[in-house]
Amino acid sequence: MNFRMLTGPDLLFIPQNPPTTARHGGTHRTAQVLELLQSSGANTEVVGDLQAEPSRLRRFVRGSRIARREFGDLPISLAKCRHHARLGLYARSYEELLNAFPSIRAFVVESFETHRLIALATDGRHLPVIFVPQNIEVIPGRFVESTATPSGLTSFRIGIEMLRRAAAVFTISFEEMWFLRGLGVNAEWLPYHPADAELPPLCKIRARRSPTRDADYLVLGTAIHPPTREGMLELIEWLKQYRGDARFVLAGYQTQTLGIDFSARSNIRFPGEVSEDSLAELLASCRALIAHQPRGGGALTRIPLAVCAGVPVLANQIAARSHFVYPGVHIYKDREGLFRLLEQPHATPPLPERPTDAEAAFVGTIRKIVNNV
Repeated sequence: MNFRMLTGPDLLFIPQNPPTTARHGGTHRTAQVLELLQSSGANTEVVGDLQAEPSRLRRFVRGSRIARREFGDLPISLAKCRHHARLGLYARSYEELLNAFPSIRAFVVESFETHRLIALATDGRHLPVIFVPQNIEVIPGRFVESTATPSGLTSFRIGIEMLRRAAAVFTISFEEMWFLRGLGVNAEWLPYHPADAELPPLCKIRARRSPTRDADYLVLGTAIHPPTREGMLELIEWLKQYRGDARFVLAGYQTQTLGIDFSARSNIRFPGEVSEDSLAELLASCRALIAHQPRGGGALTRIPLAVCAGVPVLANQIAARSHFVYPGVHIYKDREGLFRLLEQPHATPPLPERPTDAEAAFVGTIRKIVNNV
């Protein structure tokens, strides 16, 4: 693993997704966090996924030593051997990072993956780690899907223990802050707001908007993300019962797969993934955005993005988490509530205010840790 040698970074920022990946909710959050890190004055180096490749035996030995020292965990099954080897991989990766960047004073990490947490929290140099998790769906063991199993619960417990050791934890949603604090994690809430560089295109859309009464309602999301897909499928079932005149567009990666059984319905379109220009056109012309989820962690970045673009939002109670008092968000509880909102006019929402107090608290924490105050 070859890292570019630098002589001055104070922070290593390890994002959930590399900044060069296609734009989606996670990369919007990463852009906000990176902007705040840069505004702190700390010299920040962004690193991608860690791919150190020591031998499998060395990975296993290193990971097993950490697991036994920290948790009394012995490799008594093939699954545990694999876990220990993965832990050793990340431990070696972080060791190489620290050797490449000896001036580093802290890590800022968006990932909640178990092995990363343990490798960071148990590093022998005990550098501070600031976690900015994008949502608790990525808590070790895929929280929603697997914590009902013994291994999932163990992974979740270990992940929470590692978070307790962190220098600071900042969540994207109020609900996750509340949840983690109840588990002994000293979490703070850093609400999402678009980075400054992302605002001009949104303001251009806002200036262009002049939707008509017969404009489409827009639904956005990645259909391979389980809570989003489940929400879209439920919404489609609801819309089968809708007898009004409104039309709907479900757009986003793989959304075309949802329309196979509904192609004959003239009031629903499934264009699939759209370009940035096409997305801007949809936002400029739509009547409102619909956000619908039956479950989910974090907070939906598409709600602040839509409101900044001047688009009203209709959201069910789960999708509206952390946005209950957000300007331009109209909340429904059930199918009948949605149908009533579909027939009502919705004014252009005002530009939302930046969460300046929360952002200042985050920047202040970074400065305090970097300066060892």
